[in-house]
Amino acid sequence: MANLVSKTVIEKLAARIPNVIWLFQLFGTDQQCALAARRLKTLDPKYYAILYKNELEMVYYFIEPVMTNIIKNVQMNLGREFDEIYNIIKREYYV
Repeated sequence: MANLVSKTVIEKLAARIPNVIWLFQLFGTDQQCALAARRLKTLDPKYYAILYKNELEMVYYFIEPVMTNIIKNVQMNLGREFDEIYNIIKREYYV
């Protein structure tokens, strides 16, 4: 009887573990998005405000590696014109 109960408990737990792991991954991704948005807020408050107004600041996490370099180039006056920015992106990211 005890063996049957143990087996049942193990089966129930095994069925729920993937959901728990998925939940932790979701919280982790959400935290990473929030941290990326916070970094953007200090790097370029105007761009952050635009994304925040449109409720897109958390999406910045996915484009952060590319956008961080672009923002820094623009801030150092390396890319003031659209064509200059386009050429920088094309050269560095092969797009």
